[in-house]
Amino acid sequence: MVRIRFDYFLWLAEQQAKKLDTTARPIYLSAYKQLADAYGIAAKDARETEELDETDRSYQLNWLKEEYQQQRVALAAMTFALLERTVNLHMRSMLGLVGNRFRHAPPPEKLHKIIVEYQSQFGIRVKGLLHYDTVREVVLARNGALHTEGLPSADYMQQTEKRCLDELGYLNLTPELLDTFVEELKQFVTELGQEMSEATQRSKAN
Repeated sequence: MVRIRFDYFLWLAEQQAKKLDTTARPIYLSAYKQLADAYGIAAKDARETEELDETDRSYQLNWLKEEYQQQRVALAAMTFALLERTVNLHMRSMLGLVGNRFRHAPPPEKLHKIIVEYQSQFGIRVKGLLHYDTVREVVLARNGALHTEGLPSADYMQQTEKRCLDELGYLNLTPELLDTFVEELKQFVTELGQEMSEATQRSKAN
């Protein structure tokens, strides 16, 4: 009989990658479409309403455009929070899996403390993993979106590629950028799973 070794770390990484596809992406895209459709209808009505003179029409269209932009900023804030929480919980779950063997305290919640834990306990340099920069950008975008009304913090401006800034300088998303983030985060959690698998195998051999 051939025994197939089940690797829980790789399985967990695969599940988290699927979760990014089946939660963050469809939730955002559905809400984004509704906002875009509503904006399109309202703008069309404003352009075609005969009762408005050109000054009022221009004012109404500008107001609708600004409202639509702010609605998208709010949607982006929710999406950043969902992405950040998904990756954060994944990283903490992996630490928790080996809690009985390596540690006695619960896994930390802050990203920088989680990184220190991986390095000290398993020798894994999280900052060197594929697309760690995306993780950091999502975390800092989430912080700015929730705590500074959608404006980027100094940390975000100094420590990221600033991919989330829209034309008005707010933290925002497009469907295309979200697709990029999701794919990069999936690669990050997959590589982290591989690193944890190898680290635990080394520990068993020692």
